[in-house]
Amino acid sequence: MSKNSKKGLSDRDIISSYSSLKLPIIALNKKPLTTYEALVVYLKDHFGLNYHSIAVLLNRNERSTRIIYLRAKDKLQKLRDKEFLGKYSRLKIPISALRKRPLTTYESLIIYLKDSGFNYHNAAVLLDRDERDVRKVYFRAKLKDVR
Repeated sequence: MSKNSKKGLSDRDIISSYSSLKLPIIALNKKPLTTYEALVVYLKDHFGLNYHSIAVLLNRNERSTRIIYLRAKDKLQKLRDKEFLGKYSRLKIPISALRKRPLTTYESLIIYLKDSGFNYHNAAVLLDRDERDVRKVYFRAKLKDVR
């Protein structure tokens, strides 16, 4: 009988504590997630259960439960990114913002987006680039721009 490290409960205690739990159907109907992914996300995010407790409740492996949760969170982030992209797809960039010398047009664009209030993540989503790349280009461009 293993222990639940978060609450000090045995597997039997976990099952008896949560076996009468009823879930709203809407929690299991989250596109693009599978039912299992939606269930794991709901139990972890809404009830604060750890991976072990979720695995015991669902009679699944703890490692696969953790992987399912991380995959589901990644899917949800990509969905949020697409929604964000749709919201700003009509964004217009003034040509004058891209003419700064000695900067490249890409560097000028990133500086424009940052100066317009976009964070690195949102700028990366808009440009379909890696967030680290956007951050690196921004700092290098700022160094060039100062000189």
